[in-house]
Amino acid sequence: MKFFNVDLHISVIEDIKTIFHDLGHEVDSKCMSFHTWVFNRTVDHVDGIDQNNWRDISPEMCDRFYDRYKDELSKYDGFIVTHTPCFSLLYEKFNKPIITVASTRYEAPFTDDYSAWDSFNSFLRNKIDEGIVIP
Repeated sequence: MKFFNVDLHISVIEDIKTIFHDLGHEVDSKCMSFHTWVFNRTVDHVDGIDQNNWRDISPEMCDRFYDRYKDELSKYDGFIVTHTPCFSLLYEKFNKPIITVASTRYEAPFTDDYSAWDSFNSFLRNKIDEGIVIP
């Protein structure tokens, strides 16, 4: 399968590209991160969305993205979103799978231990209620 990604962070999608390649899939990515140099890449230009305006994502911005890229992105089987998950909105009109990866996971390292994860959640809730942890 062939996937497409627009990203604000360089390393998460690079990891996913490696994994997907090993599984026989292809991932094309446009990265707007200012840290692309880490992987000997340059910052990619994406019409209509960039490092400065992505926080203003709106239905209108998504419509413009779709109108601009609908032909170019029609060849992809799906999309991958890592940083930031709101970018999944850009792909809604394509009616194709959108793999969304939350690039930060609060539950680590308790992911595989429900009891420890539950205890951690209780800790967070209690400390938030006490004003010790500020979400």
